[in-house]
Amino acid sequence: MELSPPTGELTNKTIGKTELMNCPHKKATVAMELKRNLGIFMDLGVEENDIFVSDGAKCNISQVVFGSNVTSAVQHPSHPAYVDSTIIMGQTGQFQKDVEKYRNIEYMMCSLENDFFPDLLTVARTYIIFFCSPNTPTGAATTREQLTRLVQFAKDNGSIISSFMILYMLCICLMIIYDQSLKFLEPKR
Repeated sequence: MELSPPTGELTNKTIGKTELMNCPHKKATVAMELKRNLGIFMDLGVEENDIFVSDGAKCNISQVVFGSNVTSAVQHPSHPAYVDSTIIMGQTGQFQKDVEKYRNIEYMMCSLENDFFPDLLTVARTYIIFFCSPNTPTGAATTREQLTRLVQFAKDNGSIISSFMILYMLCICLMIIYDQSLKFLEPKR
């Protein structure tokens, strides 16, 4: 498995949902349709690399709410939409090649060595913490103890945690309902 570097650039090497959203043929199709149906874009030089294909607006909503010039922390690796939407909203400035990161983004390194949970002692204070559990693309799920530490870290630093776990929460709720239904239907002894 090959992970993309923390550049925020959309690459064919990116794993997970972005593989589906960032297919070169999709970008080529969008570029072709823009040029064919909306000839006005032909003179503007819209290229395939200028197109950001997303699964919707949810990754941009927090950017609009929090405005510009805010610092963000993201798990690395994580779904690239968090970094990409931060770049698109103009919150980062240019990519800093010397340190291989964008300004205003703190990359929280998550690896097998740290059980895919960042060492919060090495994470700088940021305004927003993007956190997803289970993580995409690793699939690592945060324990209750880890989540407690993350919440305390955010409270201590005045940070806001922006979490995208809605689908997982729905699955968990359905599993609980199913489990409770089975217990209810069991014959009493």
